[in-house]
Amino acid sequence: MELPIQRVGQSLTNVTLTAVSGFSDDQLKDFLQICIEDVASDADAHSLDQLVQHFSKITPKTLKEFYSTVVGFVLECVRQDADLSTIKTTLEDANWPANHIDAFLTPFQTQRAVIQDRLARTGQLFSQIVDLDWKLDYCLSSSEREKSLTPCYTVQLKTKPVDSDQLDDCQFQCTVEELQDMLAKFKDCCKSVERWSQQ
Repeated sequence: MELPIQRVGQSLTNVTLTAVSGFSDDQLKDFLQICIEDVASDADAHSLDQLVQHFSKITPKTLKEFYSTVVGFVLECVRQDADLSTIKTTLEDANWPANHIDAFLTPFQTQRAVIQDRLARTGQLFSQIVDLDWKLDYCLSSSEREKSLTPCYTVQLKTKPVDSDQLDDCQFQCTVEELQDMLAKFKDCCKSVERWSQQ
C-alpha cells in the first residue's frame, strides 16, 4: 500500500527533474531553506515575484510547481511524523542526489518542531467545558409588559481552550422552555455518542 508521503514524493520526481537542472547547488540549498522557513514562519510566505527575482534563471511556472511540491512534502512529512530514514528513502526514490537530500534534511530537522507546533495550532480544536453554574432568576418586568414574573435561567459555562490553561467564561440566559430544549439536545447527543462507541 502506498503511503501519502510516497505519493507526494512521486510528484517531487516529476517536478524535480525540470526544476533542479536550473539551480546551482547553492541556489537549491537556498530555495529549500526558503520553502521550509515559509512553512515554519508566522510571517507571510515569499511571493512568486520575490522568488523569480532571487532565482532568475528558472521559469516562474517551474518555481511555482517546485515550491508548492516542496512545501506539500514538508507538511506531509511533519503531519505523518515521518522519520528521517523514510524521508531520505522517499527523496532517493524521487531521484534526488545525496547532496540535495542533505540540503533538504538540514533545514527540515532544524524547523521540524516549529512546524509541528504550527500544525497542532491549526484546525478546529474546540474548548472543553470544565464546569457549569446556573441560577434561577425571575424577570420582574420587560419592555412588552410592566409586570411579569417569568422564570429565567442564567447559565455560565467555564471552558478551557486546548492550547491554554486559562479558563474562559461563557454566560447566557434562557427561559425554562429553551433550557428544556437544550437539555433534550444534549441527551440526544449523548445517546448518539453511546451508540457510536458500541459499534
